Amino acid sequence: MNTALPPLAAPAATAAMAPTAVPKAAQPSTPVHTLAPGALRRLRGCAGRQVTVLQGRLWLTEPGDADDHFVAAGHTRVLFSDGPVVIENDGPCEVRYQLT
Repeated sequence: MNTALPPLAAPAATAAMAPTAVPKAAQPSTPVHTLAPGALRRLRGCAGRQVTVLQGRLWLTEPGDADDHFVAAGHTRVLFSDGPVVIENDGPCEVRYQLT
């Protein structure tokens, strides 16, 4: 009894199997900002925007908020004031952050 199976033939190429280009999402990249150790920046017109720290730690204060806030790498804070919001590098290394 012959139990050998015939070799499988490669499938014929069809238009349905041809690779297609997948377009990337049409989203502009969010710029990454930096602050040197001890540097500060004043932000205006940012109510409702978010500060996301990618590296380092920011000290943040905004008008109408009696508390100061520290935002570390991997964390986000929503800004509630149009400013001036003051952010300062709170560490010995460069801070990298995004404002979205």
